[in-house]
Amino acid sequence: MTARERMRTAIAGGKPDRVPIAMVADFDFYCQAAGRPMWEFEYGDNEQRAAIQREARRRFPDDDFIYCWTGVSHETAASRRVVMEGDQPFVEWVKTGEREPIVPRSTAAVWGERRDNAHTSASPWQEFVTCEEDIARMLGPIPTAQALIDRGLYDPLAYLRRDLGDEAYLSVSAHAI
Repeated sequence: MTARERMRTAIAGGKPDRVPIAMVADFDFYCQAAGRPMWEFEYGDNEQRAAIQREARRRFPDDDFIYCWTGVSHETAASRRVVMEGDQPFVEWVKTGEREPIVPRSTAAVWGERRDNAHTSASPWQEFVTCEEDIARMLGPIPTAQALIDRGLYDPLAYLRRDLGDEAYLSVSAHAI
């Protein structure tokens, strides 16, 4: 049985050839397992994100299920690039040419003082949420799955599917609230 068949059989209530293994971890674990620094995942393009998950899977070949982290949007990827000066990575903002050092973190839970397109000090989540209208106001309209695909957020899933085929059952967040 392939990993994909094993997972589908188990989900359908059938009896797979063995119990499926589903390791779900934060991206810092995948980076460590792949032997790559976290900034490569955080600031890399979607192909790099998929490569890190693919390399981590090589260390755990019995893992039948891969929770695929979503990618960065095409507009975010086009707005920045990583520039190395010696061993120090910098994020360079394409519009301004401004560079900021990328501060290495030991885990995904350590944010420190930094700015990037995904995590800013102006995050709307610093406001209080008292009702569903607050959530709608802060998030704006919930995008369709096709809009997420068009923006490139599911590109890592496509790369992993291309590279792994039926070796693993792939899953990605649907951004449900």
